[in-house]
Amino acid sequence: MTTSPLARRVLDEYAGAADADPVRLRRLEDALAPGLPTARDENWKYANLRGVERARFRPPASLDPASVDAARSQLPAPLPDTPRVVFVDGRFAPMLSSGALPGGVAVV
Repeated sequence: MTTSPLARRVLDEYAGAADADPVRLRRLEDALAPGLPTARDENWKYANLRGVERARFRPPASLDPASVDAARSQLPAPLPDTPRVVFVDGRFAPMLSSGALPGGVAVV
């Protein structure tokens, strides 16, 4: 388990969300196990991490239409014969995705 206070807060906020997915929570725990960078880490010493510290990490309840439109405007053209799986703010966006996924691949 992580010892970073910021990583612990991120996990607590996500876990406290009404629609927190247990599988995603476990994956988030694994990703944050080493902790998040702090100014005490040599490679992050001069980085301003206040924005990360102030951010809230709750999953969005649904796809925000404005976020979907913003993502749509930034997507490159789809590649022929290649599936495209798009996530917006951590949520699967089927309206921006295309093509059939390879066998054994699922979006959860």
